[in-house]
Amino acid sequence: MLKRYELEITSKKRGADQERFKLRVIGSHSIARASLDKLSGTMVANYRDERFKSVSSGTVRRELAILQHCFEAARREWDLPIMQNPVRQISLPEPSKARQRRLSPEEAERLWIGIERARA
Repeated sequence: MLKRYELEITSKKRGADQERFKLRVIGSHSIARASLDKLSGTMVANYRDERFKSVSSGTVRRELAILQHCFEAARREWDLPIMQNPVRQISLPEPSKARQRRLSPEEAERLWIGIERARA
């Protein structure tokens, strides 16, 4: 299912390279070896919890979004024998808080110098 998703859907996206990397991460996990008819929300939750040990909640959330879309494509477009999307059975990590950053005085100065050079 992951390989078909990569070929048919990921390949058409602008961020295909990044998504291919995430698909490889998912594919290297034991969840990718589970039979589709046996895959459960519990298995997806275990994947989520294991990934939390090595990456941020935002990364886990993005990986689960890809996996969720993969299951939806399999259910709706490919007629694979999946009754429910197991990703929808679990709670997703909270989105990461957006960073707020301001230019330092030195960065602002360099920016103004760059603008003035561009005008000249």
